[in-house]
Amino acid sequence: MAAGDTFPKISRKIWWLLRDRFKKSMPTTVNPTFVSAVSSMTDDSARANVISPLRQLRLVDENDKPTSLAERWRHDDEYAKVCQEIRQNIYPQELIEAYPDAGDGQRAAIKNWFMKTRKVGENAARQYTDTYVLLSEADPSKVNEKASSESSPKPGLRT
Repeated sequence: MAAGDTFPKISRKIWWLLRDRFKKSMPTTVNPTFVSAVSSMTDDSARANVISPLRQLRLVDENDKPTSLAERWRHDDEYAKVCQEIRQNIYPQELIEAYPDAGDGQRAAIKNWFMKTRKVGENAARQYTDTYVLLSEADPSKVNEKASSESSPKPGLRT
């Protein structure tokens, strides 16, 4: 991608929600109505925040049909390889070489990379970083960690 091009931004929550849905059965069409049916998003939000990134990630084609990559993405034994392919197809080699095993400890540096090279603000850079780290981790067990961390009470809050 050239400078000024955008990278996909998709929330972890919707990533895992859709992957879980794809694992149950492969949808024939992934459009805003489908995303709204499986999440609490409106059609407009689904179009902007899910369909567009899924196309950038090459999981959905221009006709809203899941791709062969999406078919492989839903299988645990293929997940890491698919994430690696997506990363190789979307991100510049310099980013991949600088942060090949991107994780939480590198988030600030990766966010700075997006801010400097793509001239975006902190919010966009954070969202790009989240997606890049998600693909770099390429760990299907992270869905369980996320689910358990969301359900545990926050320190200092009464339940």
